[in-house]
Amino acid sequence: MSAALDGGIHQAAVQGGLVGASPIRRGRWDTLSPMSSSSGIVWLNTRETAQRLGVTPRTLYRFIDDGQLPAYRFGRVIRLKEVEVETFIESCRIQPGTLDSAYHEEVIDIEDTTLSPSSRR
Repeated sequence: MSAALDGGIHQAAVQGGLVGASPIRRGRWDTLSPMSSSSGIVWLNTRETAQRLGVTPRTLYRFIDDGQLPAYRFGRVIRLKEVEVETFIESCRIQPGTLDSAYHEEVIDIEDTTLSPSSRR
């Protein structure tokens, strides 16, 4: 194959998103999209899962290590099933009427432990 033809194929592949693209990314490098398998499973990486949950990767790894959130290791890569992440989110839902008493106890504890101006040194 000539260099010109080979270059044209490479350029077409780059424009078509075939070169330099990861299987979990589409378009721009900073835009992540889930990777789905032929069996219909949508796999998420740990960074995307942590972002979805609004937690740090360290907290995500703690959820995984504590058995609260199932994860799968494929070589050096950890993946999570989107449906299991959604189930985890639902399991963390606060039941109505349970937060008020817990919040009230925390406020009382904080007020009890503050120092009055006369006891500060």
